[in-house]
Amino acid sequence: MPYTRPTDPGLLDAHWRLGRRLAAPHLPQGAPTSPALANLAGYRLDVRLTAVAASWGGRYTRYADDLAFSAGRSWQTGTSRILDLVEQVVRDEGFRLNQRKTAVLPRAGRQLLGGLVVNQHPRVAWVAQHDPARGARLRAQLDAIDWNG
Repeated sequence: MPYTRPTDPGLLDAHWRLGRRLAAPHLPQGAPTSPALANLAGYRLDVRLTAVAASWGGRYTRYADDLAFSAGRSWQTGTSRILDLVEQVVRDEGFRLNQRKTAVLPRAGRQLLGGLVVNQHPRVAWVAQHDPARGARLRAQLDAIDWNG
């Protein structure tokens, strides 16, 4: 079947924009292989950022495209330098930071990553919203933990 270009100006414009987006190198999203491909694409990034975090006495983790760093009080005075190093490594590896998602979250505040609160101990409110029975069971288990010992 031969290819025919759209004749409607609106469709022609949409067709051109889609062609421009697809011409740029990219990975498919939503396929079962997406996490594995993301891990392959980000392997060198992960190795380098793990080293950056460790050199400052912290830890680095990544879930999909969410990068997270955690450390003790030693990072309080070097935050801007660490962010500069992270941005440099990210750029060197062919990625870019989303400044709207970049934040420094203090220990005393609510630390949100990937839609979940991650500081102190696990939160089960998200589970309870989607599965109340499971949320209740998890809440009971959480409440039974002695966090002091």
